Formats: sequence, structure tokens, C-alpha cells
Amino acid sequence: MAEQSTFTVAQLIDQAERFDVPEVQRLFTARPEWVVLLIDSLYRGIGVGAPLLWSPREGAPDSRYRCESTADYWIIDGQGRLTGTLAAFGIRPPWIAGEQWEAMGGPEREVAVAFTPLGQTNFVQYKPGERCQIRLRDLLDPGPGGLSKLLRETTGTMPDAVMIETLAVLAQRLRDAAFHVYWQDGGLRNVVDAFIRHNQRGSGRFLSREECDLAVLALSCPGLQRDIIDPAVADVAAAGFPLTLDRRRIFAVMKVLTPVKLRMCMADNPDRLRAVAYTAVAGARAVAEYLSRCGIAGDELFARRPLALVLATLFARFPQSASRDFARRWLAQALASGRYDFGGNQFADSDASAVARCTTLDDAETVLAARIAQFTEPQLDPEDLTTSHSAAGKAWTLYALACHAQTCGPVSDLADPTIGAGDPALQLHPLWPHTASRTRRTLAAYAMMTEASAERIAAVGGFTVDAYLDLRCSDQSLHAQQICRPSSDTDVEEVVRHRTVALVDMIGGFLARLEPLAPPPLVGADVALPRALETA
Repeated sequence: MAEQSTFTVAQLIDQAERFDVPEVQRLFTARPEWVVLLIDSLYRGIGVGAPLLWSPREGAPDSRYRCESTADYWIIDGQGRLTGTLAAFGIRPPWIAGEQWEAMGGPEREVAVAFTPLGQTNFVQYKPGERCQIRLRDLLDPGPGGLSKLLRETTGTMPDAVMIETLAVLAQRLRDAAFHVYWQDGGLRNVVDAFIRHNQRGSGRFLSREECDLAVLALSCPGLQRDIIDPAVADVAAAGFPLTLDRRRIFAVMKVLTPVKLRMCMADNPDRLRAVAYTAVAGARAVAEYLSRCGIAGDELFARRPLALVLATLFARFPQSASRDFARRWLAQALASGRYDFGGNQFADSDASAVARCTTLDDAETVLAARIAQFTEPQLDPEDLTTSHSAAGKAWTLYALACHAQTCGPVSDLADPTIGAGDPALQLHPLWPHTASRTRRTLAAYAMMTEASAERIAAVGGFTVDAYLDLRCSDQSLHAQQICRPSSDTDVEEVVRHRTVALVDMIGGFLARLEPLAPPPLVGADVALPRALETA
């Protein structure tokens, strides 16, 4: 295949061991539906773009997925197309270990040929156990008995010669389907620049600035993404925060932990870069654990995601802060103050940078307290309970904090009192799912409950008398979330209006009971700290 301009699907399958992906690449994330369309395009001769490959003359790069590699061909651009093609034929890419492939959902990308009632064929996602489907891998290698036996076992009928011929032609066209290929010249630096330029804005799923910077740093620090950042991203995603604490947020923490004068030369000191990365991912993991302990069980309940940058920097810089209550009180008051309502990213960068420059935890807490607008009795407006998009508003996060603090009593699932606030199973679900607006969501129409309770409520059309009797809700569980016992003539809109007022009072009571953000006065602060305070 040495630097040929095209190669076929059959060649890719036969020589898959010779391919790999450099560490500058992103993780494979193609959806099963996309892989089906990819195979259909290859079969029909619809262009899918030319992968960019590199055959290094000397010195192989680090692999994205494994510690050692003997690959001849490195995929600089087109990982999704080549990995997706192998996945469609039920083949695990040799450069991804079996356990990781399973965790990524790789087997779910397998594709099959399905038969319509009229005897036509089309490509679909393979579903084990479904009749009238033939896996692509079986189509290419039907085994003893050939296509005739395979069709009998799949359809349960005796196939005719036309059907057998149709599948034989289909299989051959798939084997012969070809990728056009470009080859990258030069060394590893050219490879990194090529990857970035092929994936910048305007080229499909473009790279963010942080992803571009990470690609450059991975060039000088082997294992930066694969061994340090990837495991942390997986851990926080498993904890329920794949959006709040994603790869870009972790890299942002790395940047604020690095003094400005050293940021331009981060790549020149791999040991320092590696140490900063370990510190940043420790901060990210600590945030996920801390939020869970505070009753915020995932992305759905965490508004103003830039706040995670400040918390991660605080926990990374001063690990002992994750065992103190200041962060919870600061989070609540930062949300209630409205500081992050507009320009959240800008304020988060500024606040996180100020924390990173502090020399003691007390100094950091003082800086954060000084940067929040001062108020004596913070309150929310009823409008704050409504959000015009799918993401949580600040009232939703404050409600989760108030529930965990037992502001109106211990909060539990509406049906199972043993599942309390802070349990990952307890999430916000609609009380009246069939009447909720698709464009605006109000907190007053939601309550903390398990998925099982939500399904039982939805099955009877909402939180009606039937649902109340079925769930056997206790008065305590209803009062803790300010939910009225339903009646036979319940007016949902009226109930929502009354509960809105009750929830505003509940969250206001929670905020009023918080201890003020008043850490000890500054003692021996360096010159950077007063500058941070001056910009408050």
C-alpha cells in the first residue's frame, strides 16, 4: 500500500494491523447511524473525503490508544472513516484494546444488510437476534454452505438464485469500495499542523482552541492525553459530569495553573507539563466528587458550568479545600449574586487565575469572597425558576443544594424513602410530563425522584391522585419539596404558580441560613493578591 492514491475496503481489513492513530488525535466518537451512512456511501460510490495518512521515515509517534506501536501508516485525518469502516464489519481496530473498544461502544457500530418486505436490501445498525439481517462480516465470509445457507438461516425461507446473486454482487462492491488517500510529508510537527488545519472551524466537527493546543502539547509530552487526561475525562463522565468537566475544561485548569510567562513555552518542559496535568485532573476529579456530596448529582443539576473552572482550580491548587464547606457556600452565593449570569467564561477565567496566584487557602477564599457582589438577604425572582433552554438554570442548582441541606425537611424519592438527596438515582423529572412546554421549563413543574417513579407518574398522565396513591407518597416527602397533595380537580397551571412561590421561599430560606463568606483577613499576601482584589 506504500503511498498509493487509493485503497479498498478489502485492503483496509487485510492490513488493519499496519495502521494506528497518533496521540494528537481525538477519541473515536462516531455514532452508529453515521457509520451506517458511511457504508451506504462507500457502496454507492458517494464521496466520503480522502483520509490523510503519514508514513514516517524515522521515529514513530506515540499512539493515541496504546503505549507501543509498530504501525507503518498513521491516520492524521479520517480516523472516524477508517475506524468506522472496520467497526461496520464487526472488526475491532487493532490499535484500540478490547476493553476500551467495549467501553467506547465500538461493537454497537456493526452494520448489517436488512431485507424489506418487498425483497429489497438496505444497510442498518446490526441488532443481535433480529431476523432478516445479515452482518457485513458474514456477508464477506459466509462460511461453509455459502450465501445460500446464510440466507436460509437468516430469513427462514429457501432463497432463490436472484437473491443470492444480489448479495454476491453487494458483497463484492463492498470489498472493492475505495478510499482516495492523501499522504503527509515531513516530520511530526507537520503532522500536528496538518491535523489542526484539517479540523479547524468550517471543516465539519472542528477543533476548539483548547483541542488545538492540546494536540501541540501532546507532541512534546507523550502520554499527556492517553495516560493522564483521558482517564480523568472518563472518571468525571462516569460520575455524571461529561459536559461540566470535559477535556477543554481540564485544559483550561492546566493553563491557569501555569504562570502566564511560562504558558508560551509549556511544550519545552515535558516534566513540568506532566506535573501540571496531574494536578489539573486531580482538581477535576475532586469537583465531581464534591458536587455529588452537595446533592448535585450530574450535569443536569449544574448551572453556569464555567464555575467548574474556578472550583477545579481551587481544589487543584489547595486540595484541602475539598474537605471544607467554603466551596459549597461560595457556589450558592455566586449563583444567587448573578455574577456569572452574563460573561460567565470571562469571570471564571479571571477568578480562577486569581485563585491560582494565591499562596494560601485563606487568601484564595478571601479573593473569591471579595469578587462576589455583596448582599445580606439574597433572593431569587420567580422568573429565575424558568429556563428557555434544556440546560439547568441557576435556580435548579440552588434547589438541589437546598434539598441536600434539608431546608424543608429530608428529601427522598416520592416512592422510596430510602433514596435520599445526593443519591445519583435521584434526579429532576417532570411532575406533569405531558403538559410541560417543549421550549420553556419551570422548576416548579419538576421534582426530585428516581426514573422508576417518573415512569409511574408518566404512565397515569402526571402527578394525579392515581399517581399519589400508586407511589404512596408520604406527607414528609411532599413537604420537603413543597409539593401539594393532588386532588381530583387539580389545575396544573395553578399548582405550578403556587409552587413557584413556595420554591422561591424555600431557596431564599436556604440562602439566608448560609454562613457568610468571611474567611480570615489577609496575612502576608504577595503582590499578585492585591491586584486580584482590585479587579473585584
